[in-house]
Amino acid sequence: MNMAYYTGSTETFRRVVEATSEVPVLMSGDAKTKTPLEFLKVVKSVMDAGASGVVVGRNIFQSKDPHGMAKAIMAVVHEGLEPEEALKLVEA
Repeated sequence: MNMAYYTGSTETFRRVVEATSEVPVLMSGDAKTKTPLEFLKVVKSVMDAGASGVVVGRNIFQSKDPHGMAKAIMAVVHEGLEPEEALKLVEA
């Protein structure tokens, strides 16, 4: 399994996934983003690029609603929910 930081776009992250096609790629959570929606959009982007999943710390435990944020991330990763829809699982 490989972990990689988000490269900034679906296209460039897809290149990472394709370059390591024999090994699953997980996105490393990186620094906390400004809003939950921003992070959910990054999660959606890497999943659209073919990643196998994400490894998240700060964007969950520094969230105002860690439980809801974890549920929202899982919904994007496992159910393919759009970030805006998954955001409804996070309390404001």
